Amino acid sequence: FQGKVNSATVYMQLNESDALNYCVPFGRIFKVIFHLPNEIATPFHKAYYVSYDHRRVITLTAQKLKSDESMHNYSPEKRGCYFEGEKKLQFFNSYTKALCDYECFANYTLNKCGCVKFSMPRENDTPVCDLDNSHCYFYATNEWTQFDEESDKKKSQCDCLPTCDDIK
Repeated sequence: FQGKVNSATVYMQLNESDALNYCVPFGRIFKVIFHLPNEIATPFHKAYYVSYDHRRVITLTAQKLKSDESMHNYSPEKRGCYFEGEKKLQFFNSYTKALCDYECFANYTLNKCGCVKFSMPRENDTPVCDLDNSHCYFYATNEWTQFDEESDKKKSQCDCLPTCDDIK
């Protein structure tokens, strides 16, 4: 891939000769995820699907949020966000809501299944789900992504608030 950013429009180019080297079961379709540099792509980020032989223009709009310093006088729970350094994560050096949610989901999956997906944050001795227990991972994902009171209660235990200063 070659990529460059020009204003808010992203141009990506895949050479046809390179595309022939990719073999995917559902055609030559690529999943593109945009995220902040201090995050990793997670299953919860919005994804765009692009066929190698089609042109797609994706325009990104960024919004910068800067909180007033007087907000430090309130607790994170009251103001509904964390300033830098106020909340530490187990597996990531910096805090974002997306990383907190992903870490929380990994811990939920480990508690439910006794293993995590290979791409999830984990300790070195944490079991990775194999084909025999992949159904549990998919079941946990479905439970986690439900929009109901029970699912919201599980997520709220992790206390994943947005950052007070953010780029969306």
